[in-house]
Amino acid sequence: MSGIIGNNTGRGTGLIKAAGGGGKVGQYLYTVSTANDQASSTLDTWIDVTNLNVAITPSATNSILIVEYQLCQAIGDKSYWGYGRVQRDIGGAGYGDWNHNVGDNTGATSTEEVSGGTSNDPYSDKHCNQTGAKLKDSTHNTTSEVTYKVQFYLATGYNKINRSYNTANNDECMRTLSWISVAEILA
Repeated sequence: MSGIIGNNTGRGTGLIKAAGGGGKVGQYLYTVSTANDQASSTLDTWIDVTNLNVAITPSATNSILIVEYQLCQAIGDKSYWGYGRVQRDIGGAGYGDWNHNVGDNTGATSTEEVSGGTSNDPYSDKHCNQTGAKLKDSTHNTTSEVTYKVQFYLATGYNKINRSYNTANNDECMRTLSWISVAEILA
């Protein structure tokens, strides 16, 4: 999809020009997180990224919500993997998956949209991996508030959000940001 999506001041309107016509953007909302103090060594558990969520109240039950996010995280020293996903809550009923927002769960595999990890580079503790996805939610079927939140998962290692794993204060180590946005495409 390409075209103008209005402005990015938190709420905008504009026109999407897509193959076959397209529709108007009714709303565009986003949240940016620059906080770099969240860390975890908890394994095999989905953990909410602190304050990385966005809420929208659709104007129609048949509109399409396009959710995009980028999660920046450093995982351990080397050869470790971390995963990211978005969960949805409609009207305060509780968070969960929705159709097409995660991969196929075959056997003992986990379901997530994206994965990222470090390399065998001896300096990998100074890098920050970026994972993200663009998701289409056409199953919300509501005009109640819909909230999306970003979570991460560790299979092994340790995790730091929005920063390199190494905490040294020098130009080899980085600080970065994560974000989530949602656009309502009107029918």
